[in-house]
Amino acid sequence: MPRFLAIDWDQNQLHVVAGVAGGGKVKFERALVWREEKSPNPADAEALGRLLRERLKSAGVAPAPVLACVGRDRVILKDLRFPAVGIAEEAGVVRFQVFKELTDAPEEVVIDYVTVSAPGAAEQQALAVVIRREIFTTYQKLCQSAGLKLAALTPRSFGVAASLRKTLAGTPASEDSESALAVVVVGERWAEFSVLRGQKLLVARSLAVGAGLAGEVRRNLTVYAGQAGRAPLNALYLAGASDELRERLGELVQIPIHEFDPLAGAAGLDVPTAGRGAFAGAAGLLFARAEARGLPINFVQVRQPRAPRDPNNRRYVLAAVVLALVLLGGVLWCSLVYTNAARHLRDVIGQREQLEAKLVDDRKEASLYTALNDWDNVVWLDELYDLT
Repeated sequence: MPRFLAIDWDQNQLHVVAGVAGGGKVKFERALVWREEKSPNPADAEALGRLLRERLKSAGVAPAPVLACVGRDRVILKDLRFPAVGIAEEAGVVRFQVFKELTDAPEEVVIDYVTVSAPGAAEQQALAVVIRREIFTTYQKLCQSAGLKLAALTPRSFGVAASLRKTLAGTPASEDSESALAVVVVGERWAEFSVLRGQKLLVARSLAVGAGLAGEVRRNLTVYAGQAGRAPLNALYLAGASDELRERLGELVQIPIHEFDPLAGAAGLDVPTAGRGAFAGAAGLLFARAEARGLPINFVQVRQPRAPRDPNNRRYVLAAVVLALVLLGGVLWCSLVYTNAARHLRDVIGQREQLEAKLVDDRKEASLYTALNDWDNVVWLDELYDLT
């Protein structure tokens, strides 16, 4: 299985998870965290890349392709609806709708999206994700300076979603497609709130860490529940939450509250229990990479509009095939005719040679018969003359 480095560098904290991912399986090798003076930014991208290289070298972590995630505050999410179109036109329609609502120029942003509607639906739904190109370029330069290859850049929320899916795999909660799950991940200086329904990310918001975090979570739950047509919330899952936050949320919300550990089951990882929840984004990148569908959003390999296909292409191809078959048949027929003609010519030449040989023999035999005929018809006057 391929090996990767999953990186979540935000709010001056660098989380790195090294492991192999593929075929639905993930094996963690290392989980490391450093407190840094800066987070990735355009001005310090190359310097931070060199710092990352030194950090990995000092920890004995071998280089590998990078799966990086960014916080919710670094991206824009847009829910889109549009009439059903072909695959070739879908990306163009999504980009057109996104640009209608953006104030940034097209060359200043990078757009990727994931469809969330059922196949064949009359109305298509998609979740478009926008990131400023300077942020994308920052991560490219950072990885280049570190001597690494940037294989993926995606919002942290999708990594968190993959971590929760892995934790709940095979449980009744994972098989309930009618209800939704809320998840809150708390880091040292950041927190994020998400609502998931199966494979779909319905809501993702950045939260402020502090005394008011529990109230902010409650407000987001209330806002979600108050929107018409939303799937009911089945439970709230916490990663990295303190005991105080869990107790406070238990007093404020009415749905069941559970904790989950994104590094559960990984042996040999020297990570304090209190800090394991903040690895939900980085660890989730490996889980998502191992899934059959892969990372739903990847700014390194965004979905692009495809060139429209000429409806006559199939006819052209069919005509070309027919023409090729006709030409091939003609070549085979000419070859057969030539072979038969060559065989007939050889037979005629053989017959001619036989006739010529027979003609020579007949001429010799005719000469002999002529000589014998001359000997039988003696001229007696000549003979008597010779005698005298």
